[in-house]
Amino acid sequence: MRKNCKNLPCVRLVLVILLILPTLAFAGQPLDGVIGLKWGDSAAKSDRIMKEKGATERKFKTELHHEEGHSCTDYEGNFMGREGSVLLCFYEGKLYAIDFMFYCLKPRELFDDYMRILLSKYGSYIKLFSGPLGDQFGSLTWRVDKTEIELQYSDFSRDHPNDLYASTVEVNYRDWKKAERVNLRIKHKEAYDDL
Repeated sequence: MRKNCKNLPCVRLVLVILLILPTLAFAGQPLDGVIGLKWGDSAAKSDRIMKEKGATERKFKTELHHEEGHSCTDYEGNFMGREGSVLLCFYEGKLYAIDFMFYCLKPRELFDDYMRILLSKYGSYIKLFSGPLGDQFGSLTWRVDKTEIELQYSDFSRDHPNDLYASTVEVNYRDWKKAERVNLRIKHKEAYDDL
């Protein structure tokens, strides 16, 4: 029996190594984009990648398109295993945000499914938001390397029963440092526009 006890430290060491190894493997691979797109990709390259994935470009306009140097392209297709849309945002011609939106009648269930996936992949979230709407809205935020991931849901099905578009789940990926700079530039410009 004492012979087995002598091997116990080796067994513990092997277990510790097996537990740490996946963490080290993940640490060596920075998160610098998603679905084959990388932060800083051009609009043309991003469009090519999206079309290779079978996505279809949708035409729409937002006020943000009118900001100097800022543009967005919206696609629909199958993302993360379900039908939805994705908005790609560029500043000065470089990709900095990828926003997925899924319409569903039970957004909290889908939110919980994605939350479990993100928790298992990236660990604990850094921010939780549940606003004044109670159980009609919630969001969680993670930061991994250069990427900020926000998972959110909005559920207005009580107000609009049977309306698929009343409730959504969004998974938003951003190059968070670039997004902060873009938001500051837009706010700065808006301040001067008000003068």
